[in-house]
Amino acid sequence: MKKILSIFILSAILLNFPCAVFSANLDTSVDEEIRKKYNPSKIEEDLGLPPLPKDLKQTTETKTGSSSTPKPSEATVKIENKQNFIDNNTCVAKIKKGKKLKLKSNSQITDRLRKGSKVSFTSIYPITTTYFTIPYGTKFYGEVFNSHLPQYGGNGGLVVVNITSFVLNGNTYFLEAKTTKVKKKKIFFNNIKGERRYLSGLVKSNSFGAKYFKKMLKVSKNLSKDVVILCPFPVIIGTLVYAGNLVVSPFIAIKYKGGRVIIDKDSIFEFKLTDDFYISR
Repeated sequence: MKKILSIFILSAILLNFPCAVFSANLDTSVDEEIRKKYNPSKIEEDLGLPPLPKDLKQTTETKTGSSSTPKPSEATVKIENKQNFIDNNTCVAKIKKGKKLKLKSNSQITDRLRKGSKVSFTSIYPITTTYFTIPYGTKFYGEVFNSHLPQYGGNGGLVVVNITSFVLNGNTYFLEAKTTKVKKKKIFFNNIKGERRYLSGLVKSNSFGAKYFKKMLKVSKNLSKDVVILCPFPVIIGTLVYAGNLVVSPFIAIKYKGGRVIIDKDSIFEFKLTDDFYISR
């Protein structure tokens, strides 16, 4: 029984094998006949189909490849291009916000300078950073942002000077720095102010009443030798005048002006950067 079953299976396999070979041969022959009758490239030309883009071809090739990871050469090219991009847009050095610059004025600076006037300074110490140094003797340029002469009410003169640029190796670099010290004296709110003289004007305006009161005391003293009964009247009058003078003295002091701002040449200034400064190529 087993022999009969094995013979039956073997005969079935032998019968199917020629059919498969025949079908394979048949498919190949049909394909060759189609190619002879129709030219695929000619059909594309007749229909006017656009050529396949190169990028699409490359993507299809990479997709059909063995792995999806890029080749080592392609990866290195991308990194090099990125590095070149960074080099072209990065800075050589950075000076952080708050850095102090000690400079020497090249001319006299006064409250007579008009707004927008240009002034120049020279660095007295090298300004160093991690990768860059601004040497001693570098020219810095500033601008007067505000100024006025002494005003009534005891208000002194005013000058506001900010550093705006400096020149190095023929190149001009722009920055922003405010004044913090002049001749080792602290400057608040970037305002170089003249002496305020309202209180001194108040004292001067009171001087008349004080002098008159002293004069009346002398008169009262002289009267005490001859007419004692009249002694109190000069003192009373002098007291009233002195009191009246005290009342009006705050208004009289308004007519006095404050002090001037006059900073001599070669005076030492200290400026502070108000923002990060980048020195680029």
